[in-house]
Amino acid sequence: SVIVEPQMLNKTLFIRGMGGLTEILCKMASILKFKVIVQTSEEEKDRYPDAEKIITDTLEIEDIDFPVDYFILATHHRNDDRISLEALKKGIPYVGVVASAKKTGIILKYLRKNGATEKELECFFSPTGLELNAKTPEHIALSILSEIVMLSNGGSGKPKKNKIDY
Repeated sequence: SVIVEPQMLNKTLFIRGMGGLTEILCKMASILKFKVIVQTSEEEKDRYPDAEKIITDTLEIEDIDFPVDYFILATHHRNDDRISLEALKKGIPYVGVVASAKKTGIILKYLRKNGATEKELECFFSPTGLELNAKTPEHIALSILSEIVMLSNGGSGKPKKNKIDY
């Protein structure tokens, strides 16, 4: 007899950023069995030992030649709007931007003005993450990854408390 076990392909999380939040996102996502690819600066590359791949070269979204299931933009740069649009146009199903509500509004205005469709905007998540009132990088990373897991599994994001009849 032969036993066949299905092989689960790990989803790819591509993070563009640097600093503490990116470091924690990388570590936590790796624990959750995501294939993590980080694009960061040469000076930061040693902060991400849990990444499957680290890219320090300039990589335009249009030049990505690997599948991306989830994209987190944690750079806080002036071109976050352009990069978000390029990621949506490439068809990445989850484009999350770490941003304030004000910056999110600016990015959304840019996306709409530059031809993002309503279907594409459904893939745009900013501010990214579930509302946990997160303050620390660890809590923000948990919020973001919780949203990704919820969407991936078709969860509701609502508390499970009081869902069971005793």
